[in-house]
Amino acid sequence: MGNQKEIRILFAEDNESDFELAVHELKSAGLEFISECVEKRADFEKQLTLFQPDIIISDYYLSDFNGLDVLAIVSVINPHIPIIITTGSINEETAVNCMKSGASDYVLKDQFRRLPISVKEILHKKQLLKAKLASEAAIRKSEERFSSLLNNISDIAVQGYQKDGTIKYWNKASERLYQYRAEEALGKNLFDLIVPTDLNDYVRTRFNQMIETEQPFPGEEFRLRRKDGQYINVISNHAVYRLTENEYELYSIDIDLSARINAENALQASEKKYRNLVENSLIGIYQSTFDGRFLFVNEAFARLLEYNSPEELIAIPVEAIYLYPDDRTELVQSISESQSTCDFETILLTKSGYKKDVIINASSEENYIAGMVLDITARKAAEWEMIRAREIAEESDRLKSSFLANLSHEVRTPMNGIVGFSELLFDDSFDEESKRSFVETISQNSYQLLSIISDIIEISKIETEQLIVNYREFSLSGMMNDLEKKYRNPALNKSLSLNFFISCREDDLIIISDEEKIRQALLHLLDNAIKFTEKGGIIVRCDKKGTSLEFCVEDTGIGVKSGSEELIFKPFRQVEESLNRKYGGNGLGLPIAKAYIESLGGTLWLKPNPEGGSIFCFNLPARFKATEMKNNPEELTENPDYSMFTFLIAEDEITNMTYLKKLLIPSGASFLSATTGKQAIEIIERNPRIHLVFMDIKMPEIDGLEATRIIKKMKPHIPVIATTAYAMTGDREMCISAGCDEYIAKPIRKAELFRIIRKVMD
Repeated sequence: MGNQKEIRILFAEDNESDFELAVHELKSAGLEFISECVEKRADFEKQLTLFQPDIIISDYYLSDFNGLDVLAIVSVINPHIPIIITTGSINEETAVNCMKSGASDYVLKDQFRRLPISVKEILHKKQLLKAKLASEAAIRKSEERFSSLLNNISDIAVQGYQKDGTIKYWNKASERLYQYRAEEALGKNLFDLIVPTDLNDYVRTRFNQMIETEQPFPGEEFRLRRKDGQYINVISNHAVYRLTENEYELYSIDIDLSARINAENALQASEKKYRNLVENSLIGIYQSTFDGRFLFVNEAFARLLEYNSPEELIAIPVEAIYLYPDDRTELVQSISESQSTCDFETILLTKSGYKKDVIINASSEENYIAGMVLDITARKAAEWEMIRAREIAEESDRLKSSFLANLSHEVRTPMNGIVGFSELLFDDSFDEESKRSFVETISQNSYQLLSIISDIIEISKIETEQLIVNYREFSLSGMMNDLEKKYRNPALNKSLSLNFFISCREDDLIIISDEEKIRQALLHLLDNAIKFTEKGGIIVRCDKKGTSLEFCVEDTGIGVKSGSEELIFKPFRQVEESLNRKYGGNGLGLPIAKAYIESLGGTLWLKPNPEGGSIFCFNLPARFKATEMKNNPEELTENPDYSMFTFLIAEDEITNMTYLKKLLIPSGASFLSATTGKQAIEIIERNPRIHLVFMDIKMPEIDGLEATRIIKKMKPHIPVIATTAYAMTGDREMCISAGCDEYIAKPIRKAELFRIIRKVMD
């Protein structure tokens, strides 16, 4: 559902199991919603107003009312709410009665798997109906504006009438011209009011001709009668509009010729106005000969096809702008045969060769073709995206079983170690040294499980295109030193050499990019290098190439089988199943690294290595900044001295609070604790010497974000670090926008914790 508001579903159900099953089916289908469930009629009527559901799902048989009662109640209070009736038994008569009474669907409880499909279809139809009603309202508003425009035209008298002459419309100009007020004219007959007897037969003949041909007849000069009995000369234009098969409306547009010169001037002004409308219209308009020469094109049409001016477009043959020239031949033939307006969908070519999907609304005049061109390229693209999205969804369903099987295996492996060795800790037959090794194994498997979960979250962000890039200034050498320190022991444990090289000038060691994504990409590459290398070593290089950086991770491991270069970048894939059994892994590292690098505008590739092993390289654009003297991270003590500082830990989970205190105790800091957002605010108010706040986001009474906003208003100088289990796209930005100075996701690691503390305390 993305950022759309959650669906509000009201259940009328007296069987708790059926309600839970319905909720389960809807959530399993990916629907995000909030719901209320009622059993009694009174509660249903109350929640219908208070809860304001988007859709109602009701059992047919309830304790004190039934499905037909539900339909009747809703039809009175809010008839636009769709209703799905459910029942445990098949009764065609009941189903028919429900549908006749306004039910949107009828679902058997033993077919609840169909319920999500029905809900989605009904909500989609509801959205379409909403759009239709909005469109109809816009049309009515447009008609009202048009009617207002006609009614306020001062120089043109407009009358609308039925084919027998009964007057249906009479604007203010008609009142002035013929001296009849609208109330006097409406409902009367045109022939009784203004058409002289000697013109009756002629005018009636003209009316019949218009109705038969459904074509207007050109302006003619008539001598018509006013209310005072005087006659005036007018130019009268008539048009016909077909309402139904046998019902027509006719319109007369009359211009007073008593001041012919003024009328001619007004006509010229009107002509100029409409020409300007055509020339400045946002819709492409053109005229062309039948043999394919442009006579006129407006600015919008020239812009649509990327020509500098209408004159430039007029100079080329009409056929040249068609991707398929036969389409123009077909359009001309359709116009010639039908002798009416034709809508024709085709593809036109711009001056630069770009394709434009358009609908041409064209008609045949006496010696030329007149047409309007509507650009539907964006609509076509949206339709294609919808088709593509459906195909992706279908493919996703097909792969779901495979994905879950692989995920189950990857999660169970570390879980078995965690659960198994946790049980052994309670066995008194093992000595302390053995139990210490059990704890180390549990810790290793916990980090492995955390890594798997993190990778799965990241790959879900990638596949849903929710990656966010955070550019900031950081030390390239500092990042490389961190990586060397992290992988030093794993390499030594396998007797592998590990070397890092940076061939950048000192001035280029401070860059502006997304440090976290670059670091994570290198972590995945180094994890693979350590895992798949049994002897030899690993080399990590960083070279500056113009305004770009190129990183390479080279190992002497098993290498990549020829022909599998693309396969290794697909999620959950390794080159051979035997490798998965031997080395483990979820197959997400390289796809994540590739997505990270591409999000920064770079490219990740596998470089051929004739000497064996693998060389993975990636380049990315970077902005370089002159190096400033900064502490090397390795020169900072592992446990800094914060004995002069007091930290407030706001955390409602005692386990999390205790763990955070244990991490911070070696620093010598003093602690204050709060278990609610309100309590944290009160402690800040009472204690002037609090130097840092750790704020859990999900807090009772007042949540962490609101508490942070209040604290920052009181004491903006106190840094706040958000500590949260949230780890989705946009969570960091949400915390920062609330006033937090930094953000750290749980589970918290000691090194990352002290790095962030140093950053905000500095």
